[in-house]
Amino acid sequence: MDRARNVVGDFAITPENHRAVIELCTRLDGMPLAIEFAVARLQSMSVTQLLDRLDQRFRLLSRGSRTAEPRHRTLQALIDWSYELCTPEEQVLWQRLSVFPSSFDLEAADEICSFDGLVPDLVLDLLDRLVAKSILLTERNGEAVRYRQLMTVREYGAGRLNDGAATELRRRHRDCFLRRAETMVEQWSTPRQGEFILRARTEHPNSMAALQWSVATPGEINAAARLAVALRHHWVSDGYLSEGRFWLDRVLGEYDDAPALHERGSALWVVAWVSLLQGDHEAGAEYLAECRRVATALGDDGLLAHTEHWSGLYGIFTGDLSSAIVHYERAVAAHDRVGDLSARLTAQFQLGMAQVFHGDPRIALATCDRAIKSAAEHGELWTRAYSLWIIGIGLWMMGDHSAARAAATDALTIQKNFHDAICTALTTELLSWVAASTRDFPRAVELSGAAASVWRSLGTTIRAFGPHIDEISRASAKRVRQGLEPGTSDSSPFEHKRLTKEEAIAVALAEPQDADQETDIQPLTHKEWQVAQLVARGLTNRQVAEELVVSPRTVDGHVGRILTKLDVTTRMHIASWVDCRRGM
Repeated sequence: MDRARNVVGDFAITPENHRAVIELCTRLDGMPLAIEFAVARLQSMSVTQLLDRLDQRFRLLSRGSRTAEPRHRTLQALIDWSYELCTPEEQVLWQRLSVFPSSFDLEAADEICSFDGLVPDLVLDLLDRLVAKSILLTERNGEAVRYRQLMTVREYGAGRLNDGAATELRRRHRDCFLRRAETMVEQWSTPRQGEFILRARTEHPNSMAALQWSVATPGEINAAARLAVALRHHWVSDGYLSEGRFWLDRVLGEYDDAPALHERGSALWVVAWVSLLQGDHEAGAEYLAECRRVATALGDDGLLAHTEHWSGLYGIFTGDLSSAIVHYERAVAAHDRVGDLSARLTAQFQLGMAQVFHGDPRIALATCDRAIKSAAEHGELWTRAYSLWIIGIGLWMMGDHSAARAAATDALTIQKNFHDAICTALTTELLSWVAASTRDFPRAVELSGAAASVWRSLGTTIRAFGPHIDEISRASAKRVRQGLEPGTSDSSPFEHKRLTKEEAIAVALAEPQDADQETDIQPLTHKEWQVAQLVARGLTNRQVAEELVVSPRTVDGHVGRILTKLDVTTRMHIASWVDCRRGM
């Protein structure tokens, strides 16, 4: 504003132009000289008009002071002067580094820029020299070092590239980040899972630039499809559903005559997954139908397995749980046959989700226990977190609120490092149901609001996950409204905020004020529930012990604890029955 008033005396920052002022200064990297050049144009332009033309910055910002040194009279002259101070090798690397839209690491610079005269051993030395000359900036996070260029410096370097070098550079850049994305898929079910998702998050601008070039360049559409498919865990876990849908749809739109290609078929099942999570169920069904056609034409067992798999998710989300269970059982077996461990684990915990909402919590618990055991053998955490969420729902349905809360807490503890937005929202919702069931209504309101904030950031709602979970959510909200003291608001302090995933997890993991408060009838543990079910079938204590592979004394103890957890009236009616059973 101070500089602008030297040109336009009554210049002011107003509600109409303040965003343009902020963006202008940001895009000029806060460089005082660049800002000085920019405001010189305000004699004949508004800030918004100036911003709209900033892509031509080296021509636009060319009105410097006539009394200044030559290199300070225009932005072009200033950058020219810096460029001429570099050696030819430094100039070449400066040009090539312009391919990175944001920050990058040493490995990427080596892989992408080392060709036609620049060898990897030379790149490190040249990077060091460009940092010393302030052409490159460094970003440090512990032992990790990344590099970046100011936007003005990057655009100057890009302008120095010839067309042939630029094309080669773009292809090498795309290939680098395609390899990284496909490595994430190949090694997803390993202890490196968290590392991969963090790297995908960090490299998001590079991946999007690679997609943009691949989609826009003739002959590169299959590579674009491979990249969009390989980023599937990034789209889903990091909450980029809308962006993932955009790129997958754009890739599919570039194929002429709907060819039966594996790359296109893969893009179809991934976009079906994303569409279903967004609540666009019918679009998801259409994508799956086309995927099945491609898979059948190719005889591609892997694609057919995914068609079964995501048809199961469509069944859950549209309320056809019986059909979903059948699809998932087929998918688990099919993924196993083709050796796709990651897909099998995903289908397995989703089968547990179908079972729990179908009203079979004990079966769901067993399914998820198997999924967790298999995941543990490979050091995998993504499946474990979702399985714990489903186990928590099953335990909550069986009345074991403490165990349900513990399972949900374990899932969110994993998310402290993983930050999967969907799992975070779903598990926070579960904790709000547990709080409502234990009559901790203020806590339920707080948790429900935190979940709502995460859903908003994702661009979807819990309704997208099917009528069964939506019905539970609505019933819990109704119970909270009825249980709150008169005059108490049922609006969460987080309901209309945009909490980050980290903030939502912190809210959910905070100890509830009345964590020990339970309903009058205390819930049974998972093992007590198993004992009660077997007793109800008429088994003696000894037969129960044989069934569960425990000692008769252990069963006696469980039966006694079941009695103590019942309300007084029920206890009076069955006390003699329990005494008789202890003698069996």
